[in-house]
Amino acid sequence: PPQSASVGGRGDPFMAQSFSPSTHPLGTEGQQLSVPVVLRLRHHLLAQMRSLEIGSKERVATHLKVLADFGIDLEVKNDFTSLSITQPISGQDILLEEASVTATELAILLAVCANGTTILRNAACEPHIQEMLKFLVACGAKIEGAGTNLIRVHGVEELNSASYRLAADHIEIA
Repeated sequence: PPQSASVGGRGDPFMAQSFSPSTHPLGTEGQQLSVPVVLRLRHHLLAQMRSLEIGSKERVATHLKVLADFGIDLEVKNDFTSLSITQPISGQDILLEEASVTATELAILLAVCANGTTILRNAACEPHIQEMLKFLVACGAKIEGAGTNLIRVHGVEELNSASYRLAADHIEIA
């Protein structure tokens, strides 16, 4: 049976709450922590998101569509959302409904681990997306199109460790 990302492999409500995108100390970006957990354990339990909106510009529908496009099952029960994978994920041709930074990051993280090639259309191309792509390439990912809204990701068996120096924060410089 699939393990849950929680204490002792059980669906522990405290742990689920601690990984929830709505309460994670990293803010909405905490949802990206769910990707490696669900890919590794095949199942992840999250506390129910309190809001159906992520920020003032992004809708959660884009993120949910990315998960569905990769075949990740999402089930809402009571106060929890369960993410699970029943079969290996494969490359997709995805048109993002909006050029959302976090939806683009979510899709890239899934695509790197997918079998085959994923094409992301209408992808966000902000500097921090480009930094993420450079880091993933340093780890062995095969990615084309950094800095454009068309990104092609060739899935790899595994990523390697890498030393990487982040560029200065483009917002702080301004």
